[in-house]
Amino acid sequence: MSDLAQHYLVKENIMALHCMHKTDNNCIVHAASAKIVTLVDELKEQDVGTGCGLFSVERIGDKCFSFLTECKDPKTCTILLCGPGKGMLNKIDHNLQDAMCIACNVLFNPYLCSGSGTMEIALSVQLAQHVKSDILGIEQWPYAGVAKALEVIPHMLI
Repeated sequence: MSDLAQHYLVKENIMALHCMHKTDNNCIVHAASAKIVTLVDELKEQDVGTGCGLFSVERIGDKCFSFLTECKDPKTCTILLCGPGKGMLNKIDHNLQDAMCIACNVLFNPYLCSGSGTMEIALSVQLAQHVKSDILGIEQWPYAGVAKALEVIPHMLI
């Protein structure tokens, strides 16, 4: 975008972003209910996103971030991660991705939530039920001990 074009857009109180990544463009499209158009000749009124309530640019650290807030029908969100270093941020990002995948699985299949020690808890419950119904006397103790020990693993993961 040329400086002259940007000057006239700012003069009309229109913010234009340039040199953006495709993923950022897609987020803006979903947040503002817009459509990506590559040629000005193909631009239609319904392609222009009017779903964004407030647009602002804020500087955090040494980078500038664009914020679209108060959107009417947003279909996306951004989580801004801050941390002491790149390695820690990668770990936080990985854990966040895992958490979102688990939340998605629970949302679409509320009867199954695997991971985070669920297998150990399931084994512990089955073993405890087996001990109560099938094994008598002092022979129960090792099985009950293993069942109780399996419950420790999920607590360690938390």
